[in-house]
Amino acid sequence: MIQGKIEDITLPDGVTQVDVIISEWMGYALLYESMLDSVLVARDRFLRPGGVLAPSQCRMMLSLCEGADIYKDRVGMWDDVYGKWWNSGPEFSRRLMCHR
Repeated sequence: MIQGKIEDITLPDGVTQVDVIISEWMGYALLYESMLDSVLVARDRFLRPGGVLAPSQCRMMLSLCEGADIYKDRVGMWDDVYGKWWNSGPEFSRRLMCHR
């Protein structure tokens, strides 16, 4: 077993390809902290033809939802914070919500 960042490792002497690459590359929600780029580098550099990459696939399912309550709680709340309106608060909240 070899552990380390794929961009930094080298295979032992005499080994040019491997039969199996196992990696937890997805992060949560398949996007956050995704390591897909590194896994593709490993596949291209080291995996022999016909080798196994595990896991090798994923499925992302999306659905629409009504977000008025979330928007009201996270952005609309700036309309009255201790009786004052914070001019930069709504824009800051919108950027945070879109960044996630």
